[in-house]
Amino acid sequence: MAPRRPAFDPPAERPVTILVADDDARVVELLEIAFGAHGWRVVRAADGEEAIRLAGSEQPDLVVLDVRLPRRSGLDVCEALRRDPVAADVPVIMVSAMAETEARIQGLARGADDYLAKPFSPKELVARIRRMLARSRDARATRRLGVEAEIELARTRDEARRQHQELRHAQRVREMSAAMTRDLLRRGDREDLAAAFLAALDAQLCTGLSALLAPGEDARRFEPVAVRGSGADRLLGLALARDGEVARLADGLGRVVRVAELERFPELRAELPALAAAGISLLAPVTSADGLEALLVLDDKRDGSDLTRAEVDLLHALLAELGTVLSQQRRLEAQATAMERLLLIVADRAEPGSVAARTEAAAWVTRVARDRSGSWRAAVRVGALVRLGGWIASDAAAAVLAEAAARDVTGNLGRLATLTARATARMSSPEEAVLVRAGWAWTAARVAGEDERAARERALAECAHDHGLALALRRAAPGGEPSGRHAA
Repeated sequence: MAPRRPAFDPPAERPVTILVADDDARVVELLEIAFGAHGWRVVRAADGEEAIRLAGSEQPDLVVLDVRLPRRSGLDVCEALRRDPVAADVPVIMVSAMAETEARIQGLARGADDYLAKPFSPKELVARIRRMLARSRDARATRRLGVEAEIELARTRDEARRQHQELRHAQRVREMSAAMTRDLLRRGDREDLAAAFLAALDAQLCTGLSALLAPGEDARRFEPVAVRGSGADRLLGLALARDGEVARLADGLGRVVRVAELERFPELRAELPALAAAGISLLAPVTSADGLEALLVLDDKRDGSDLTRAEVDLLHALLAELGTVLSQQRRLEAQATAMERLLLIVADRAEPGSVAARTEAAAWVTRVARDRSGSWRAAVRVGALVRLGGWIASDAAAAVLAEAAARDVTGNLGRLATLTARATARMSSPEEAVLVRAGWAWTAARVAGEDERAARERALAECAHDHGLALALRRAAPGGEPSGRHAA
């Protein structure tokens, strides 16, 4: 709150104004002459009511007040001035023809600063006024310094409070970023990592829907790898080209941006409809030193409010940490993929005559696994094991895969090893293990010289207990099954 301006502190060019309240015109005229000689301006008041009114409108520097005034006495006027917060500091000199002691006591009790008995010498009154004005100026100067000191102190406190809040905010951002980084680094699987990030983000921002778009089955596109919130079906089929204009602009901006803001860029018209159809409100890039790693898409907050500055700062800090983790995770995934390729090279050398059959079987069961599970990653695992062939189930291959899985923090090789063990143990679940055995059966039949029909029947025998899975395999089988007579 702004400090109150010191009362009756006139501009430098304004002459000293003195309010004289006396019903004796001769006294007022005498004082006008005496005060005018000193360049002081005189304002007249003939009664108490007028004195109070002029004190408010004229803002005098000093008041000379007769005790006996019509309508309201000088004592009442003095008391009224002292109750007025604006006029409370105005010096008041009371004059009276009453007994000096009694008048002085009453005047001082009501708030007068000085007292002068009638008849008085104008020179003496001028001398007292000079002394009182000088004292008033000193008091005003002291109050002004006090006010300035209070303002400076308040400003210093506000600045200290602001800096403290900024430090607390920065510390909170650092602590949350560090905690999230520790958590994400423990998660080798990209979907698990993305889901954990979205959960932590939702706890802070409370958005209606959030999703992380990263390179998927088609490395040239950003697709949802994790979705959180209501209305996730809106994101089905959403994909943005990694080298598209939206991705480039988001990477260039380097900050969270409203999708509505992008409508003014004509080069984005081809891609924006997909975001608009999904009901996406906010878009943010996830970058690392290697470039754009992913895109974060968000709904508005559930309460309808905009992101605060603190929330935006926190979001940017968390995205920076996520970009670093995704970059590391991508390198680790590349190492796991390289190991899979090495295993495939060994398998091809161990069983060179089955390469074509394994490749054909892998394409078949991968297509069914993708349709049945909806997870391209699960389908890729099934296809990889079928492509490796029965060789991967040998003791030597299992030992190599187990050792590689122990070194793979992404968990991809570990999931391959687990799926291999389940397929070898002829477990009826999960469905992926059954599909792997069906692929191996097809390969074995084709290597043995059987035709497609016989190979298909041997593969279907692996899932005789699951009519739905058998039907899906029959429909997608190499060579086709046009009549559908085996479906029943």
